[in-house]
Amino acid sequence: MATTLNRSFLTEIRNRLNNQGITSDDFHIIQEQKARRINLNIKYLYDDYYYNATIEGEGSRISSQYSPGEVVLTQNKHNMNSDDLLDSIEGWVNALRKEIKNTILGRQAEETEEKLAELENLVREKFKEDKETFFTRKEANELKEKLSQLEKLYNEAINKNETNKNQSREEYTKLHNEVELLKEQVEYLSKKKWATALMIKIMNWTSRNPAAARQIGQEAVKALLPKEIEESLPPSLLPPSDEQ
Repeated sequence: MATTLNRSFLTEIRNRLNNQGITSDDFHIIQEQKARRINLNIKYLYDDYYYNATIEGEGSRISSQYSPGEVVLTQNKHNMNSDDLLDSIEGWVNALRKEIKNTILGRQAEETEEKLAELENLVREKFKEDKETFFTRKEANELKEKLSQLEKLYNEAINKNETNKNQSREEYTKLHNEVELLKEQVEYLSKKKWATALMIKIMNWTSRNPAAARQIGQEAVKALLPKEIEESLPPSLLPPSDEQ
């Protein structure tokens, strides 16, 4: 009849829980004896993530359910032995570490979606009387010039803040391509749609390089916007200022 896991095997489990800044102290480990099996429950202390295993046959027959899985949120494994269990726990901790990181990214994405919804409502309200107003040739040329100036300012700010030159070059290329697209779009998009496209790019630039965006300031960005938008744009949709 199964009793409890021995100390050596529990030590092996705890060793597998130590990974990428996570340690065994971040988990609550419980053993429960049920008839001829042991239920092993590992609970992450700060969230609803867990690893539950059922151990039978003195460790020769093991099944588990855990969250997060490598692909899906909840995953199951069957027909494991003791070595498989240890490897599975290590893989679970790796998945947990990735999930923690991507939870942060997910929240940032949610914040961006909220800003986009706020922007769309603003643009819809300001252009509700005239949905298809286009830029004149003069206005388009002026915006292209301002975009070139803004790109130059961003590049200078990126160069000041970015220590990795390879990353700087990648960012220069990405920024240049995005600016060139905006220049093309000013020729055929309505003011309403172009303002939305511009603000989406600005939010992306701010997210990628908040320090560079702060150095450039809000006024340089606002100067690119149609007057209808510039006058009522909330600070939350603009790059951060030194005061924020």
